[in-house]
Amino acid sequence: MLNFFIGFAFFEFGALCGLFVAALMQAARDGGEIAGRNRTKDIQHYDLHHEAVCPDCPAGS
Repeated sequence: MLNFFIGFAFFEFGALCGLFVAALMQAARDGGEIAGRNRTKDIQHYDLHHEAVCPDCPAGS
C-alpha cells in the first residue's frame, strides 16, 4: 500500500511540474504577442541550395 502512495505522489509531482512548465511557455508566448513580436518576422530566410537538392546548379545560385 505504501508503494502505491509513493508512486502516486511521484506521478502527481510530475503532472504538476508539467502543467507549470506548460503555463510558463504559454505565458512567454502571450507576452511576446502582447509586446508586438512575431516569430515569422524574426526568422531570416536564406535562399540556400545544397548540392543534394540541386546537383547541377552553379555555385552561389
